[in-house]
Amino acid sequence: MTVCATLLALVLGATVEPSPAYAAARTPAASVLDVAPGGRGKACTPRRPCSLKTAQRAVRGRTATMRRSLTIRLADGTYHLRSPITLGRRDSGRRGHRVRWTAARGATPVLSGGRVLDRLTPGAGGVWSAGFPAGVPLPRQLYLGDRRLVRAGGKPPTIMNRTLAGYEDPAGGMRGWKHPELMELVFRGANGAWSEPRCGIAGIDGVRITLDQPCFANLAPATRPAGAGLSTGLIPPPSRVENALELLDAPGEFYVDTDERRVHVIPPIGAVPTRETLIAPVLETLVTGDGTPRAPVHDIDFRGITFAHSSWRKPDGPDGFVEVQANTTLNGPGAAQSQGYCATITPAGRCPFGGWDVTPAAVVFTAPQRVRFVGNRFVHLGAAGLWLRRGAAGNLVAGNELTDISGSAVQLGDTADPLPSAEDGAAGISRDNSIEDNWVHDVGTEFRGAVGIWVAYARGTRIANNQLDHLPYSAISVGWGGWRTNAQNPGAMPSVLSDTRIERNLVFAYMQVLQPDGGAIYLNGAQGTSRDGGTVVADNLVFDGVGLNAYYLDAGAAYVRLTGNAAYRNTQNAVGGCAPVGHFHLRGNFFAQPSKAWVCAPAPVDVDEAGTTAIADRPGPTGLPRALLAGAGLRGGTRALLTAHRPSVRLTSPAFLPRGAQLLVQGAGFDRATTASVDGVAARDVEVLSANALLVRIPPGASLGTRVVTITSAKGASPYADGATFRVNG
Repeated sequence: MTVCATLLALVLGATVEPSPAYAAARTPAASVLDVAPGGRGKACTPRRPCSLKTAQRAVRGRTATMRRSLTIRLADGTYHLRSPITLGRRDSGRRGHRVRWTAARGATPVLSGGRVLDRLTPGAGGVWSAGFPAGVPLPRQLYLGDRRLVRAGGKPPTIMNRTLAGYEDPAGGMRGWKHPELMELVFRGANGAWSEPRCGIAGIDGVRITLDQPCFANLAPATRPAGAGLSTGLIPPPSRVENALELLDAPGEFYVDTDERRVHVIPPIGAVPTRETLIAPVLETLVTGDGTPRAPVHDIDFRGITFAHSSWRKPDGPDGFVEVQANTTLNGPGAAQSQGYCATITPAGRCPFGGWDVTPAAVVFTAPQRVRFVGNRFVHLGAAGLWLRRGAAGNLVAGNELTDISGSAVQLGDTADPLPSAEDGAAGISRDNSIEDNWVHDVGTEFRGAVGIWVAYARGTRIANNQLDHLPYSAISVGWGGWRTNAQNPGAMPSVLSDTRIERNLVFAYMQVLQPDGGAIYLNGAQGTSRDGGTVVADNLVFDGVGLNAYYLDAGAAYVRLTGNAAYRNTQNAVGGCAPVGHFHLRGNFFAQPSKAWVCAPAPVDVDEAGTTAIADRPGPTGLPRALLAGAGLRGGTRALLTAHRPSVRLTSPAFLPRGAQLLVQGAGFDRATTASVDGVAARDVEVLSANALLVRIPPGASLGTRVVTITSAKGASPYADGATFRVNG
């Protein structure tokens, strides 16, 4: 086994081989530089560790002539970054050797962009407060220990009538509110059901509420250019007001008083505020790779590191957050008339069509090559988690946990590179990247149109064996800019997108907030130029979503093969879309809902479906192949991400069954030592199929009626959930 294969096997389990693209030559033992949060000097040894910056300078002095791989080994603790770690060619490996940023054995180092504030002290009405030092920007996010607090907010107190500059509030419900210039209005569904734009309030004068510009002009322009493809400006009333002291009334909320420079917090239930650290994010970027397609940053590893406490303050500014789709936004004066519309309007706008601005990330690499993120944690982040931009080639994102992120978890590619530029040539194409065995959950906590894994324009992308759950919108999205392409105009928007494989992913509890126009696996635009070079969607397990289509083949989608997938407990369709091109090949899938639901004209061409098995909405143990139940989701050693927590139950099936029958239980955190009980009666026959699926035989002594299954592991018992109930009927 090669060194690269060994590295991946440690994360995925010894029986799992990495993709061939990640095989590499054997390398000598690495030189190691030891660092610690309080490291000093230049020794960089375990007994005399140095700082991160010192170690980075030492590596830069060696890479030009390196004859072995170099390791920066991080001791346990939190590294409070005052500026981002910036990596370039001098930080890159050479001659087949690598530069490794890795946790010391047993350590959980945290690269934090946050600032620790004073301890909270109690005040009146259950509101606690702490000093907020000068020089720390006004936070959009705040953390108490390991919990994200949310800005004080709620529904607007009165009905608002729209004006050219904002709104009128005839009842004066917000008259006299403190610091309106710090407040923000949220508009759920303003640019389509998949969006949730935000604009700040510039001021309140009596009944008149004026919003920030150009935010409001871009969100609700008097006119849209013909063919723009966005809303006509008839936006819904604001759905929420945020950052208002007058709405501070629920556990887990906070407000920052800029006059007193104090943070006011109602602690979450169960929190011990006198003992927990209060952290305000400051840095917007934690780590950046500054490469170009012609001069990439390359051959770098990150392993076992937690990236935490990044901020993003642009939505606080005059541009706001005018979301179009998947957290892309309009920015700048006149953007609603020109940005991302290209030659489809008169006068022409910025090319290419759909080239709106992508949300930044806490860790962002431009033109990375052979960079690996393995076994890390991305948490408490204020924008996206990880973004590999144009020219990203041969990179690996494997075995990471990405959670509590304001925006999307993983972003690959960009909206402005459908075809390589003359300057970059083929080097500008993002290609041969792999996103495997990651646990993506509870992201989009602030910007609800976020996607778990988002890929714009790329070749040869592999998205395999990831678990994505508890998401506000779509889970996996591949393709961009297809809105001008359909069966009558199949070649209208060419791109480099091709040869994508989406395999054995487990997706559940998706589309929990922005409903229903989205899906578990969402494809937009031509996925290639032939069936052999298109997108393969195979052996994925999707259930319990509120999407329009579980497998969503949207505008311009072409050349897609769906084989061996399952979809159930989804509200509408298993497969469908709006104005795709076609050339779809469906074979051997297991669907509870209808397939081929094409809701927009023209209908797709060349749709070939065969071997579809109709299953129950709550399929029992025999309703799905065991190989599919056992193989979807995390593999090997990465299942420890799930079993490190107490188990949870999302769905039991079938809904009705007699004593002695087998019950299929789906959730997370199941290990080989897992036990089960039905209303306290132990089940002696428990078969664990994976960390997410097991079979439980109903005990003979179970009573008739509605019952609850409880799963217990070394980490505890599963909490009650609606999905854990079923009926014993005989």
